[in-house]
Amino acid sequence: MEYLLEKDDIKIYPLSLAELKDIVAEASEYTFAEGVIDETSLYPIKLKIGMMDTLDASLHPWFTYWAIYLTAEKTIIGLIGFKGLQDNTAEVGYGTAKGYRKKGYMYTASELLFGWAFENGLEEITAQTEKQNTASIRLLEKVGMVEVGEVDGLLSWKMVRTIG
Repeated sequence: MEYLLEKDDIKIYPLSLAELKDIVAEASEYTFAEGVIDETSLYPIKLKIGMMDTLDASLHPWFTYWAIYLTAEKTIIGLIGFKGLQDNTAEVGYGTAKGYRKKGYMYTASELLFGWAFENGLEEITAQTEKQNTASIRLLEKVGMVEVGEVDGLLSWKMVRTIG
């Protein structure tokens, strides 16, 4: 594991290509909270594997999921990550197990990942969410993203790196 970011009781770290493949093969050594890995999350994991298979390993943190690890419970409670990197911009996606929502864990994970991304040269982070997903909207507002419009029925958000 090249990167480990932590704050309070949360650690986040990028899952390697081999770890993603183990998750798909149901051979992972990690403990996941119920609902973190399901049919909804397996599809994007498979897409990430396909992209990462073709990329230099130094780019993997921009394409993989980062595990959100709750140290007190020794459990991965969610996933966060970028959907790739293009022109110094990356779109973020995330999900938390139901029993761990509305407790600030995703906010902390977002702060950690966004800070790492901006420190590593990213200029802009984008996100999309459904209009009725009030929890996601609150999270995006709280981390400092700004709603910039609507595309295909989804609200679009962005955050631009500030200097200083």
